[in-house]
Amino acid sequence: MSKLFGSDKDARTTQRDIEEKLTKLLGEDNLVGSAGEFGLLFAFLANKPGAKEVGGEPAVAVQELKAMFVDKDLPDGWETWKKSRIDWVRNTTGLLISGIPDPQAHSIIHPISGRK
Repeated sequence: MSKLFGSDKDARTTQRDIEEKLTKLLGEDNLVGSAGEFGLLFAFLANKPGAKEVGGEPAVAVQELKAMFVDKDLPDGWETWKKSRIDWVRNTTGLLISGIPDPQAHSIIHPISGRK
């Protein structure tokens, strides 16, 4: 990293700048912002003991959501498990990518050529 950025401090500053720009970008668009919020939820629960995946994707039990958002009760031991920015970035990016429509799956006709 020091060859690219000059020093470890410069590398940390650059990484922080990138994180700030990503955070700003993800918060400015409603759909992207929603992905960011769900990414934050998944990041919060990613390292919870007993966390599950379904089909390789993170899964959250409806009972956990009800407890957190209706009953205002965080899961037992939430203070003890690891939470990280990279989990937020990974989950948010995954949600964003999964929301990109597949042009091959739709009958999209090019406005000029008239071809699919």
